[in-house]
Amino acid sequence: MKLPILTRGCLCTALLLAGSVGAASAADPNGSRYDNWSQNAVWLNHYGRYTDGGWVSSKYPRMFGDVNGDGMQDVVAFGQTGVYIGISNGTSFVHDSSVWVSDFGYGDGWRVDTDPRFTADMNGDGKDDLVGFGSDGVYVALSTGTSFNAATQWTNQFASSVWPNSNWIRTLGDVNGDGHPDAVGFGSDGVYVGLGNPSSSKFDDATRWIQNYGTDQAWNTTDYTRLLADVNGDGKDDIVGYGIQGTYVSLAQPNNTFNAAGLVVANFGSDQMWNNTTHLRTAADVNGDGYADLVGFGDSATYVGYSNGTNTANSWTFATLTNQFSHGSGWTIDGTLRFVTDINGDRKADIVGFNAPGMQVALAQGQGQDVTYTSAAQWVNDFGSDQAWVVGESPRFLVDVNGDGRPEPAGYGYYGVYVSPSASLYCCDKIDFLDTGSTPPNQQVNGAWIGRTYLPRAQLVLNAPNNPDTCETNPTYKNPVEPIVANATGYGPWSNQYSARLFINANFFDIGAGNPYVTPCTTALGWTLGNTQTISTYATVHDGATQTMAFFTPAHAQSTGTYAEILGNNAVSAQRDNIQNAVSGFTLVSDGQYNDQSKGISPTTNRARAAIGLTRDGKTLIIAVVNNGHDGGSYPDGGTTLKGLADLLISKGAYSALTLDGSGSSQLIFTNGSVTFKSVGSDNAQGGTHQYRPVPVFLGVR
Repeated sequence: MKLPILTRGCLCTALLLAGSVGAASAADPNGSRYDNWSQNAVWLNHYGRYTDGGWVSSKYPRMFGDVNGDGMQDVVAFGQTGVYIGISNGTSFVHDSSVWVSDFGYGDGWRVDTDPRFTADMNGDGKDDLVGFGSDGVYVALSTGTSFNAATQWTNQFASSVWPNSNWIRTLGDVNGDGHPDAVGFGSDGVYVGLGNPSSSKFDDATRWIQNYGTDQAWNTTDYTRLLADVNGDGKDDIVGYGIQGTYVSLAQPNNTFNAAGLVVANFGSDQMWNNTTHLRTAADVNGDGYADLVGFGDSATYVGYSNGTNTANSWTFATLTNQFSHGSGWTIDGTLRFVTDINGDRKADIVGFNAPGMQVALAQGQGQDVTYTSAAQWVNDFGSDQAWVVGESPRFLVDVNGDGRPEPAGYGYYGVYVSPSASLYCCDKIDFLDTGSTPPNQQVNGAWIGRTYLPRAQLVLNAPNNPDTCETNPTYKNPVEPIVANATGYGPWSNQYSARLFINANFFDIGAGNPYVTPCTTALGWTLGNTQTISTYATVHDGATQTMAFFTPAHAQSTGTYAEILGNNAVSAQRDNIQNAVSGFTLVSDGQYNDQSKGISPTTNRARAAIGLTRDGKTLIIAVVNNGHDGGSYPDGGTTLKGLADLLISKGAYSALTLDGSGSSQLIFTNGSVTFKSVGSDNAQGGTHQYRPVPVFLGVR
């Protein structure tokens, strides 16, 4: 039995996530929501059970890996005579009929039951390579982006001929924190490690790091689970062992050892009636603190052991996470699949289960040791046994195949490779709050829209008139996007607005004729930057310091991995050639905390407000708009304070954020090279020259 391991990045093995396939069923009843996936579709009509002469899991492992380094996971299929690849383009896999390397295949003597194979970036170039534990050692084939180099032996240790799979485990993990995967073996007299040494194209000679967790110490794969996970956030993978008396942990040390095993939780063990034939046990960061926690799917509930970063005896807290996904409610090892991983970008691991009807998802919510899970909801009507997906027949995975920063369900089916892509880019969630007026002062009231989009696959939709100073009299520059009005039935199909997949409107004002709050030429928030355009170097608006959220060009994003970033004015000037779009505002959230730099815009008053934030990894854009309550009615009847706005962004995963408005308008500063325009300037009450004040605030993402 192969055991799951947790590492940073994508480490895939064919035996890690086994599953099956079936034809697509009826449309997803949940529709498009930011926390959902679309109905599955065939992305590649190869490598299925009934394609290409028949790909069967007993002979041909199939998995995923980003073999060309573009941030999207690709098809990796180990066939008869070598390894085949299907490159993801974000909406499908491009078939390559040629083998990328003539090795690791069934015809070369590699077997599923004896020779584990993985995809992992072995040399740190951003491209996943192939790793196989073969009959006479460990072999590696490095990716060039268009093929694999010939497989070479990196060590003659950990050979299948002397490391049988019956009770010994061979896997990969970064146990010394240098960013390179190491070879790790749980053998007879302990755990051995061969450190990855890509500069020499080898694993260093394996040494025993701890005399424990081996078969001599009564550890076997029938009853006990052993895996690698970083439980103290130091960047090194540690040992987690679900044993007899409970759960043991050994931390990776800087002197090439694991420290002595500590019984961190007196639970999840065979003494508490846990076993591998009935109970799935793994590790994942449940509460987003950077430490991997223990997760066990028991007889009547799903439980957690919260890591405290040490392996001190009985120092981890044991608690119930949810009464769902348990063995007693029909979730079995041989009939269902369950994964614990972050699927919505809030850094807390969610639960995804494949059962008979399809895919069930429960999202983690709460903080610290008070995390609970939402009721399981069916996100996709497929990948379940009712659609002929059978555990062990074909593999199912959760991998990021379109570069949106979160995993999607993907599986090798009867007629090819199936994917349910993210539906999150197409809409937003309406959040209703209790209307409490200004008591307490930080209460959001009357409702808010929250949108999330994933920048690797998203693009801002912003107007870019050449002469914005002619806006008031020139109808050419009238905003072409119709807003959603607060009292409009159903709020309209946002995803149909000129291909904008995320679309917000700060005050829900009507842009139609006769509205006194806008001019006939209201412009969209933001401007597309060209060679003669940049964000102004003006340091203040409303007497408060402003910053800019810069959205970088695809070339810059690809080379640096940074898609968006909040910058000060000097940094904006320095990055001018790399910025594609930009929006300016006041700092609202810094390092995950409220940061009030809102001088002059009534921070403690309940108002309609809008904000834009980024998750810590800079890949997820979060937009929040809090309604005023009465389509622009008098204050303080509705809206929220700035702290309330910040709390809302933080609760949705924002690590940094800007407020885009003080009273319903954006804080945009723009220059075309000769004239500078301020979105909040040059206006007199509700008349005068309002042309540079975009009310309502519009921002689209596609």
